[in-house]
Amino acid sequence: MDWEMELDKYKKIPNAKIQGVLEISYISLFELDQKTFLDIACFFKGERWEYVERILKACGFFPSIRPFVTKCLINIDENGCLDMHDLIQNMGKEVIRKESPLNLGDRSRLWSHEEVLEGSIKIEGIMLDPPAHEEVYNWSDNAFKKMENLRILIIRNTSFQSAPSCLPNSLRLLDWKGYPSKSFPADFYPKRIVDFKLPNSSLMLKKPFQ
Repeated sequence: MDWEMELDKYKKIPNAKIQGVLEISYISLFELDQKTFLDIACFFKGERWEYVERILKACGFFPSIRPFVTKCLINIDENGCLDMHDLIQNMGKEVIRKESPLNLGDRSRLWSHEEVLEGSIKIEGIMLDPPAHEEVYNWSDNAFKKMENLRILIIRNTSFQSAPSCLPNSLRLLDWKGYPSKSFPADFYPKRIVDFKLPNSSLMLKKPFQ
């Protein structure tokens, strides 16, 4: 596609210049559109737009794909899935990194279990999906306790030795492959949740969430 060809040209530009050029379109977005873009860049590339739209609406956003297509930030492929150039995705992740370059726990979105250990109330989304399977031994079962604003939790290709003792009731999406327990924490009652994805898990819900 034309926008992909144009972005490929930026591979010859130093990283700082790439970031500056690509951020122009991001900065021109409205605040909620910026949050939508960051969620897509961090968590939802390759997902169907209708599915992502439903989750973002539950987050209080007013998602529309048009601003991103107009600014050549995001495209929808022939299967209805969200697509973006790797450089644009990296730009979005760099925006998150710059929120707090030194204190990982003060960023709004995280990607590694080491970062999760430092998580705070500022965190809105977590995605653990390493290219190779990881076993996590040194995590605390109350790692999510402070994350009262966590909306999105996606864990794949990662195994934990113990189940979480708490999960935020603020969650709209819980996507945890191999959830390590037969039950949720007793005080977990996410009234605004949109979707559970718990493949390869032995969890049994005694009753559905209302």
